[in-house]
Amino acid sequence: MSKTKIYLLIAFVVAMALFLFVSKDTLLEVISDRITDNCESLTSNRDACFNSAAQKKKDPILCEKISVQSSDPKADSKDNCYSNVAEALQKPELCAKIQKVSGDGSKDTCYLNIATKTKNVDLCSNITSQYAIDINGGQVLINKDFCIQNVAMEALNASLCDNISLKVHNPSKVPLNVSTQSCYAFLGQNSKNASLCEKAGAQRSACIEGVNQK
Repeated sequence: MSKTKIYLLIAFVVAMALFLFVSKDTLLEVISDRITDNCESLTSNRDACFNSAAQKKKDPILCEKISVQSSDPKADSKDNCYSNVAEALQKPELCAKIQKVSGDGSKDTCYLNIATKTKNVDLCSNITSQYAIDINGGQVLINKDFCIQNVAMEALNASLCDNISLKVHNPSKVPLNVSTQSCYAFLGQNSKNASLCEKAGAQRSACIEGVNQK
């Protein structure tokens, strides 16, 4: 075998060894850096590129490079970027960077989603607005109380229901607002705990019926 072939073989073996011993995280970091560099060089679709890179790298610093703030949750905007990265990292402090206050892709929705995922009811106090959404054919008011009920249900912690400001359930009000009684009713049914239904007020019968269903 010629010296040239031997050198080529050695070089190939060394390259393969380096490839095998380089960690997956290091490779991903190199790829991610390449993606970010490509975004910088673009003359169009830069916001879309940075938005995608920020979400892939879970890097909120890249969100700052996006030129459009926008309130559209489907847009390649700073608000959308911060919302997605905040929820991916479960970092509520990033929610504060979102300018849109209520609705899809908003600051309050960001706090709501992270509070629910982390079962941290203290985050609900950051919610300052309220807005209605359609759930199962009816309108429900999304606000601080809704957040508390979500956390209570996720954590199966009935004591949190008492922190809801509206105590008595009013099914005739549109949009529907959650209450302490509705919170106990939902928890009673979901946890199959009939004793919680006793605090559900007018929803007591429906709650017990739900508990007894197989």
